[in-house]
Amino acid sequence: MIRRLSRPDAVDLLVDETAPRTEELRAKGVALRSRIRSLTDEFADDDDADAAEFKAATRRIKARLADVEARMARLQRARILVDIVTAEDPAKAWKDLMLDRQRAVVATLATVTLLPGRPGRAPFDPRWVRIEPLQGLG
Repeated sequence: MIRRLSRPDAVDLLVDETAPRTEELRAKGVALRSRIRSLTDEFADDDDADAAEFKAATRRIKARLADVEARMARLQRARILVDIVTAEDPAKAWKDLMLDRQRAVVATLATVTLLPGRPGRAPFDPRWVRIEPLQGLG
């Protein structure tokens, strides 16, 4: 993490030019949630409603809603990273962060997967941890 945040292009992590504004995403989220409620009400009121069609429609809307929510989360990236990226010494800035903030930085930049280790009281092995940069942030 420190190496990535110390690179000269780290400041680029703060801006996503392609991202819509928060208000637009929030409005889309509200509209999609409303649509799900409407579908649910229509399904409950219609004795001839097809359950498979209802499930397929709500699945599509929920997928779109998940995408909107993920894009909203990415907009928080600048707030989470700005102190480190703009610091004179990013390594020191990282060490000075509280653990919860370090976790937020890692979650913003990468996916961390804990792989199965050896059973019992085996010592920690870093090979049991896979860290993959999120697309476009590596």
